[in-house]
Amino acid sequence: MQMQRVAEGYFDSLTDCTACPGGTFQSNYAQTSCDACPSGSRSNSDSASTGCTPCSAGTYAALTTCDACPQGTYSADGAALCGPCSSGKYATGGQANDCNSCGAGRYVTDITASECSTCQAGRYSSGAANALCTPCSAGSYSDAEASQCSACTAGTYSLGDAATCSPCPAGTYSPDGSAACFPCGAGTWSDEGSSGCTACVAGKYRLAQTDGCGVCTAGKYNSEEGRSSCSICSNGKYSALQSETVGATGCTDCEAGKTSLGNAAACDNCASGKYTGSPGATVCSNCGRGKYSTNVEPSVSCTDCADGKSSVGGSSDCYDTLTDFSICGEHPVNDNVVDNRCKFYFEQDWTTISEGEDSPFNNTCATTLVCQFEEETLYDTYNLMCSECAEGKIALGYNDVALGSCSSGQYPTKCIDPASLSTCIPEDNLVDHDCEYFYDGSWVEKDGGESSPHPEICTSYSVCSASFETLNSEFWITCSSCADGYLSYVEAVGDDTPGTCTHVDEAGQSHSNVAISFCYSTTEYNMCPVTSAGCTYLGEAPFGGERSAGITAPNYGTCKSWELISKETSTIGSTSHTIACTECKDGLTPGDFFSYNGRRMIGSCYSAAMDSESANYKTCVADNAANDPHGKSVSCNYLSNPPNGTEQWVQVERGESAPTDLYTGCSSFRLCESRTTPTATNMTFMCAVCKDDHTPTYNNATAGSCGSQGNFPSYCDYQGTPTEAPTVAPTPTPTDPPTSAPTPTPTPPVNHVSNFMIWLSNLVTTHFELFLGVLALIIILVGMGIYKCYHRDKFRDRFDSDGERGSSLWSFDARDMDRAMNRQQSGRSGFTQTSNTLRAAGSQELPLMRGGTRGGGGGGALDDDDEEEWIERTDPSGKKYFEHARTRRATWTDHRIKEDASLSIGSGDRG
Repeated sequence: MQMQRVAEGYFDSLTDCTACPGGTFQSNYAQTSCDACPSGSRSNSDSASTGCTPCSAGTYAALTTCDACPQGTYSADGAALCGPCSSGKYATGGQANDCNSCGAGRYVTDITASECSTCQAGRYSSGAANALCTPCSAGSYSDAEASQCSACTAGTYSLGDAATCSPCPAGTYSPDGSAACFPCGAGTWSDEGSSGCTACVAGKYRLAQTDGCGVCTAGKYNSEEGRSSCSICSNGKYSALQSETVGATGCTDCEAGKTSLGNAAACDNCASGKYTGSPGATVCSNCGRGKYSTNVEPSVSCTDCADGKSSVGGSSDCYDTLTDFSICGEHPVNDNVVDNRCKFYFEQDWTTISEGEDSPFNNTCATTLVCQFEEETLYDTYNLMCSECAEGKIALGYNDVALGSCSSGQYPTKCIDPASLSTCIPEDNLVDHDCEYFYDGSWVEKDGGESSPHPEICTSYSVCSASFETLNSEFWITCSSCADGYLSYVEAVGDDTPGTCTHVDEAGQSHSNVAISFCYSTTEYNMCPVTSAGCTYLGEAPFGGERSAGITAPNYGTCKSWELISKETSTIGSTSHTIACTECKDGLTPGDFFSYNGRRMIGSCYSAAMDSESANYKTCVADNAANDPHGKSVSCNYLSNPPNGTEQWVQVERGESAPTDLYTGCSSFRLCESRTTPTATNMTFMCAVCKDDHTPTYNNATAGSCGSQGNFPSYCDYQGTPTEAPTVAPTPTPTDPPTSAPTPTPTPPVNHVSNFMIWLSNLVTTHFELFLGVLALIIILVGMGIYKCYHRDKFRDRFDSDGERGSSLWSFDARDMDRAMNRQQSGRSGFTQTSNTLRAAGSQELPLMRGGTRGGGGGGALDDDDEEEWIERTDPSGKKYFEHARTRRATWTDHRIKEDASLSIGSGDRG
């Protein structure tokens, strides 16, 4: 069977070719089915379609037809379906290609809407296709159907979505386009609807969030505009309210005597006890100690307290002052509501005691000083320092702090008995004490309780420095005085010694950085110390010289007291000593003085007869008898140089005083030479030293042991005031012949008695008290003479009853003097005496004030009595004397004449 091909538009349905239904097509032959039309196209249902036809814009395919798009939709050419309008657009139906857009100020929200709606006031739309109107932002507004919003003008604001802007309330402001109003700052203000704020004027202020500018109240002020507050008037100023609408622009000073505490509408008088002397004072000052004030009137000054009263400062009245600090006294003010508190600077720290308690100085402080007074709420505090230790006490350290009127380093912090420092202070209250003692040129450390390196002959100590610590105290101590009869050697303490060491010499002069190195006996240098490297004894040989350690001094037999002049320690530690004699032994006279480092030193000690009255030879061997019991006469020659005169020898007899010019000014005389014969004794004297208030004129002549010129005063000139002139001795002047006793010039008895009575009457009338004194002195002297004569005669009678010659015991026999001179073998020639001159050996002749010799001629041989004929005896009083076995002559002699062993003064000693 021949197959028939299926044509286009048909499909093989197995039995026949069938036309494609609407909405399908077949463009090929021999197909078994039709193809569906593409989206947006159609085919007719009544014809076999070999293709599909696209729908036009605004329609959509409905298989066999293209239907119009409904309202609110649109389509393009060949659209299978109509699409909805996008937001903000609309379509009226059968709309082709696109939906319609809303214009500015309009919008559409329903996609099925056929038209646009108008934007309400406060909203806007700016272009096409507006689905909604946009609300105006804050700070702007709009009318209905607005395409944009307008900014609020200055002074107004909006919060957004606003048809109009609101005005700013008073106290706020806004610029253009403000979403809110801003509050005016402190010190400024604005009315409603203001675009800015205005500053408050001077005298007014404004706090934030308050209505209007306020007026500054009394006590406050504003001097500038735009202030948020008023300033408070400071102390010493005030301000008053000007009016209800005008405030103060400044403050006024308080007048003198008044003040304010600040924020004051007026000033007050200074409180009682206070004052101010100038306007505008910020505070009133307390009245000082001893002053007070009241507040009845303005106080420009304080009133002094009455005598015997004082005040603690800031007082309205006065009270009796506290002056005794041996205890801390009770306070007299406020019924003891306020107590006294006393703070003593003691042992380098402040010690506080309460009322009624004893001072820590425990009566060792003589004077207490108030360094500072403090007035507190409950206490009046006295800050005290000891200004002077009690008599007999010394300072154990001085203050190391200053307070108030007390400066540093002047006030003792502890007073002790200086003798107690012979032992280092023992430990107390767990405080250990260390002591550094200056001894023999160096510092020696001792622990508490240990003895000083000085022996007991150091009787007092001083403290150079003291340091007080919590657990340990240290003291630097020096010896300040030696026991009676002992001398001190002073040395430098060293520059590195803490504090200040001060030594006070015998003249009362203070010396810094030196101290007593050690004390020593006046006889300690009779022998050169065994530890010495050698000793130099000052003076010419044989009195002075060098000695090795352990060797007796060259002048051992004549010197009584020694002084260590200096000592020198070598680099190897050996010490040499330089020594001088300062006092001759009893019975010996110092002489041959020399100068050493500005000091007058004794050059020798020599033996000399001693008068019974004194050792200064002011009287020529004072005795009532003109001649001794053996018939010898005694005369004395004094070298004298009266004012405006010529140096000469003046001779006086036994019992007569030295020439007036020497008697009144010379302190002591030296026996230069003694010559004796069987019938006479003649002694020669020179002044040894003038009194302190006299100036010497030194000798030209020499004699005997007074063999050097310019070393012995021949005249002592008084340097005091005329009213202090010493009483002249009742002796004849050197130009007059001396007599055995002063007698008045013979005058007629009647004239003498008359003159005496006139003188006595004047004396009694004008000097009655002096007259009584002279009369009493005469009675005493007469009584003493009678008493002396009575006992002498009684002793002589009793002694003569035993066959002895008592009178011989009252003088130094001339033969014994010759014997002593021969024993000593001085080698010095004596005086040769002629009828009118006295010649010293080797010197020029000097005129005698009294010509001739006394008691016989010059010269004469000595008796040749054998020494063994002298017998030692004892008088009734127990005193030894010597009696010649053949002649029965009796005499006192000393051991130097009788015993050869005692004559150790050497050949160089003077006779």
